[in-house]
Amino acid sequence: MDYDAKARLPDERLDLIGAIPYILMHVGAFVGLFYFTLTWEAVAVVIASYYVRMFGITAGYHRYFAHRGFKTSRVFQFILAFLGAAAAQKGPLWWSGLHRHHHRFSDQPEDIHSPRRGLFWSHQGWMLCDKYLETPPSQIREYQRYPELVLMDRFWLVPPLMWAGILALMGGAAWAFWGMVVSTFLLWHGTFTINSLSHIWGTRRYETTDTSRNNLLLALITLGEGWHNNHHFYQSSARQGFFWWEIDGSYYMLKILSWFGVVWDLRGVPQWVLEGKRRKHDRDVARAATTYDLPTGLLARMDALDQLRAQIARVKERAEQVDMRAQLAQSAADLAKRAATAAQNAAEASQATSAADITARFRTSAVEAAMRAANLAERAAEAARETAETMRDRMTSAWAEAAHRAAEMAAEAARTAQKAA
Repeated sequence: MDYDAKARLPDERLDLIGAIPYILMHVGAFVGLFYFTLTWEAVAVVIASYYVRMFGITAGYHRYFAHRGFKTSRVFQFILAFLGAAAAQKGPLWWSGLHRHHHRFSDQPEDIHSPRRGLFWSHQGWMLCDKYLETPPSQIREYQRYPELVLMDRFWLVPPLMWAGILALMGGAAWAFWGMVVSTFLLWHGTFTINSLSHIWGTRRYETTDTSRNNLLLALITLGEGWHNNHHFYQSSARQGFFWWEIDGSYYMLKILSWFGVVWDLRGVPQWVLEGKRRKHDRDVARAATTYDLPTGLLARMDALDQLRAQIARVKERAEQVDMRAQLAQSAADLAKRAATAAQNAAEASQATSAADITARFRTSAVEAAMRAANLAERAAEAARETAETMRDRMTSAWAEAAHRAAEMAAEAARTAQKAA
């Protein structure tokens, strides 16, 4: 799509017939100045009507219906919708749906009110054509369980007329003029500056894909919406003035309402946003600037993790083996001691039986038993020594030394038995 302000598709051209109510409101606000005297009371009515309905737009239409920045009851949800509709900017579902579209394609060819297509178009021209008359179907599906919202979206002219009627009952025609006609004229253009001026006038804290900017003056006249660059960087927060010095009237009011339980779960601003990072994990995203950097990094991390797991498995297996060998060494030492004791007993029995003139067969069996015990003790001692050298543990070394001494004792007993035989 061409960004040339003069290039318009047939359904994007100004609909003069449909724009008559919009034009008449401007004419009425100008002409009425000659009939109604401006007093302090009139100024108060204008300001009160302006900011009450601005809150319906900013906190209701924008931060609640479009971005779900907080939660509230069904009753207060309806009140927010009514206040926003009383601003004569059509229904809550229409407004929030097209606003979501704006964020999806901000300052791209598909954006419904980008200043790149001209200041007049972004400020008011886009809503005076036939192209954007209907509510996006997705919004109707999302809110269809609330029939009161669907009806208000369809009959959106009823709340502004009711608002004008209430003002007329309270203060007559003067209040209706100042509080409805003049206040709505100012409210319209105050709101529209966010679509137009906030994309061309102000400062930029965050690098975004659009031209959104922060502007204190626009924040003052729109109850905090002027911190537009903040909002485009992180959209779901209930506040748009991210720092204490950024005045955000809508958020202050929502905070007060939260103290009384009217609203709750106000979404805040994460620390990574306040620190000015591009994403929650800014460093990893920076590494992924090239096409294949991130997959390669992931594979490297996966390989390193596999190697670590294999190393842990080997250490665990070695520890289990060492533990088992230590137990075997202790058992071997005990066995060597028992073998030595058995050899000594066999030798002593051989000597005793020899003295008592026992048969030579018994003596031979005793000697063989002593020799087998000595051999067993020697093997046990060797196993204990090997384990001790592998483990380099003082306890295992002591076991090996004991097994070696037992083997020597067993061998000596076997030799004594052999001589006696």
